[in-house]
Amino acid sequence: MGSLLLQLVPVALGLALTPTAIAGCVLLLAGPRGRLNATAFAAAFAVVYAVIAIVVIASAASSPEPLIGNRTKCWIELVIGLLLLALAANSLRPRPRRQNRRSRMLRMVESATPSTAFTLGLAIAAVNPNVPILIGGLAAIVAAHVTSAQRAVAAGFLLLGAELGLAGPIAWQIVAPRMAALQLGRFKYWLIEHERLINNLVLVLFGCVFAAKGLAGLT
Repeated sequence: MGSLLLQLVPVALGLALTPTAIAGCVLLLAGPRGRLNATAFAAAFAVVYAVIAIVVIASAASSPEPLIGNRTKCWIELVIGLLLLALAANSLRPRPRRQNRRSRMLRMVESATPSTAFTLGLAIAAVNPNVPILIGGLAAIVAAHVTSAQRAVAAGFLLLGAELGLAGPIAWQIVAPRMAALQLGRFKYWLIEHERLINNLVLVLFGCVFAAKGLAGLT
């Protein structure tokens, strides 16, 4: 079990580094009803990722034989790695300036309610590039020779990692509201400006990690 959790640490870190999700959370925190909206936004991510994890783990538990073997897991990791690299390559294509889009985003966040923040979180979580990273981690859990309870604990570890990047700003706002209000206000504009670069770095890094792990297991 310990070796499985150690194997999942890089995956959990990748799930925590979600620039789009963190940017959305920070923007919501800086707006009206900030703490409540940001919490609803983070809860939506937890719901989407938990549903994915439950489906995969429950499928593994209902099968008398291992759901996937080690070689299949390696193929999944390779495909996910190539997918992440493809997403990064697609993101590098020249695109028009998005100033108007950013302005609309800021206006939407400033008028958000907890229900709209939750809905926005569901939409972003469902199409987030971190979903393949989560599936890669779940593939490793399903392929491991552990009990159903241990699989559930490992899946919970991944979900905890996915929430860290969102819970951090919220916790900071609770512990040091004045300092957080000042720093998060600055950070939200920096994050919007550099979101594409940060997202590409995450995609390339974990694309290479998954592709390398998959190739190493297949050779």
